[in-house]
Amino acid sequence: MIGNWINYISFIVIVAIGFLFYHNYLLLLLLAAITILPVITILFFRKMSGKIDFEISDIPVNAGRNADIQFNIITKNRSFYPMSGIKLKLSVKNLFYENNKEYVLNVADIPFKTTQTEWKFKSLYSGCVKVCIESAQMYDVLNLAKKNIDLNIEKVIEIFPEEGKVDLDIQALSEGAGEDTEVQYRKGTDVSEVSGIRQYEPGDSLQSVHWKMTARYDDWMVKEYSMPYTNKFCLILELYRNDDIPDEMDIVIEAYMSYAKYIVKSGRQFFMIWYNAKTMSNITREVQTEEDIMLVIKDILYTSPSNIRTRAYDSYKYEYGNSTYTGFYVTNASSAEMVSGDRIAAYKGKAVLISI
Repeated sequence: MIGNWINYISFIVIVAIGFLFYHNYLLLLLLAAITILPVITILFFRKMSGKIDFEISDIPVNAGRNADIQFNIITKNRSFYPMSGIKLKLSVKNLFYENNKEYVLNVADIPFKTTQTEWKFKSLYSGCVKVCIESAQMYDVLNLAKKNIDLNIEKVIEIFPEEGKVDLDIQALSEGAGEDTEVQYRKGTDVSEVSGIRQYEPGDSLQSVHWKMTARYDDWMVKEYSMPYTNKFCLILELYRNDDIPDEMDIVIEAYMSYAKYIVKSGRQFFMIWYNAKTMSNITREVQTEEDIMLVIKDILYTSPSNIRTRAYDSYKYEYGNSTYTGFYVTNASSAEMVSGDRIAAYKGKAVLISI
């Protein structure tokens, strides 16, 4: 800005020297015009800068992780005065991870016109993401004056985790018509009492293969299990934010959602439970459909994660420890050794499902 003033004043001095040497009235008129022009320009600039509106348009309500999120910045000039330049300060903040990234975007404006500038970003992590136009810096047509305006125009977009493939062999997830026909997963290698042996069918787990009978009959034979059990069980999520491994919590949430969908597809109703560090309480939701799961995941994106590795585990044991529910606990691999229970499955090496 100072450089522009030096250049402009130098131009005035050159014109003034020219007039002194040549006494040309055209140079005098030019000198008068360029001397008064900055005053007029800056006065109009101060007045008309308030007649420019900004808007975030066409931003999606939700998106997936690692997807390009594209939208438009709308600039509407309601005056006859054109700016020589407008710089917008943008920020993208993930409220779930509490990280923030800032950008500077140059946008154009045309008098009495509405223009739009396309912009996009990519979120590496799940969460509730706030896109904000924090401020605008405008320059007059001669680049001699600038003005900063606070805007704080915000839009929120929910970034959902990806669904992954899971492979479980939990007898408590088998289909049943009621409490008398449900089966229970028992801790240890013997999952339950064997009620029968039958031929292998597509979809049966290799863990159910009866190896001695298979060798005897030279055909695949599997064990059937049976044990009366209630059909009520809980899927617990540990929301621990590990700043050293930023994507670890994302993998845990992804695993949590994937396990939940697997359970629903198995024909089971259950409860999804997580701990909100802000309210210091367990949140419990009954789940019957995949739509219920997505509503739960949406609620989780607005939850405050804990800075304690086993907060959800401890809270669940305190509230449900004496209940008849079966608990399946999803946590990160680095915290799995800190809880008591049997590991059921692992997910991408960073999430673990534990029976507690």
